[in-house]
Parts: sequence; structure tokens; C-alpha cells
Amino acid sequence: MPGLLAVLGVPAAALGIIEGIADAVAAFTKMFSGYIADKLGHRKLLVLAGYGLTPVGQVLIALAVGWPLLLLGRVVSWFGKRLRGPLRDAIVIQAVSPETRGRVFDFHRAADSIGAVAGPLLGVALLGWAQRGTHRPRLQTQGVCGAALRPRQPARYLTGVITWPLSKILRHLAFPSA
Repeated sequence: MPGLLAVLGVPAAALGIIEGIADAVAAFTKMFSGYIADKLGHRKLLVLAGYGLTPVGQVLIALAVGWPLLLLGRVVSWFGKRLRGPLRDAIVIQAVSPETRGRVFDFHRAADSIGAVAGPLLGVALLGWAQRGTHRPRLQTQGVCGAALRPRQPARYLTGVITWPLSKILRHLAFPSA
């Protein structure tokens, strides 16, 4: 963020204001999201809204030409992130038995950590692969991303089994003509 502010010509004090306001909004959102979800009764909808707001905030940050839009993007992104967290955890707790809660949350944390490392690496690899100059890798990149986001079969409850065809996706990345 400091590099982006320097490119935009924004004073360094604006970084403190932006981060302070975003953190305050995030803290209040996390504090009240459970109460609001209980009153409305739509946890899943609010979780989906939280997941949707995060990329909207990132787009606003990317389009920023000054600090007000940067502030709005950061606030929207952090609001979405803090809206979904407690509600997602409540949904997971309701979906599993008390005996498996620890394993489920450990699996969630492990998958989140793996995604935080593998996601950017996969993105860089796919971008490098798409730079070859042909249209086929670009279409394959879109197909891989679409296949990764679409589960094979709808799962009503978290069973501990990954339903995405990850092995097929990785095989296709390694051997595109196969």
C-alpha cells in the first residue's frame, strides 16, 4: 500500500488514516455481524455477500487515482472480509458433528494456508503460460479456473472429502495436450 500511495502522490499520513478507518470498520463489522445475521436469519447470503465485497474492494483499489477511492476500496474489502469470517465459522459448526469440529477447522486453516501460497504461484504460472502468444493457453487458463471453481457434485454438508477434480486440473496443467 505505501508504494501505491507514493505512485499516486498521496502523503504518508493518508496511509494511517486509510488503515485506521478500514481497521475500525472491520472491527465493528466483525463485532456486529453475528448479531445482524441472527436477526436477519440469512447467514449464507451474508457470507456470500462478504466474499463478493472483497474483490469489489480490490477492484476499487486498482482503479484508484487518489486516496478517497483507495479508502473506499480498502473499507469495502475489509468489510467483506470481516463480514464473512464469523458467519462462515457458525455455518461450519452447524454442519459438522461436535466430534469432528477440531479436524474441520484444522482442515479449513490448512486449506487456507495452502491456497495463500499456491494461489499466487499458480496465478504467476498461468500468466506466464498465457504469454506464449497463442489463444489456446488463454482459453485453457479460463477453463482451468472455471473447473476449479465448480464442484463436481453439490455437497450439502462438509464431509472432509474434497469434491473438486484437483488431480485432473493439475494433470491438465502439466500435460495440456493430453
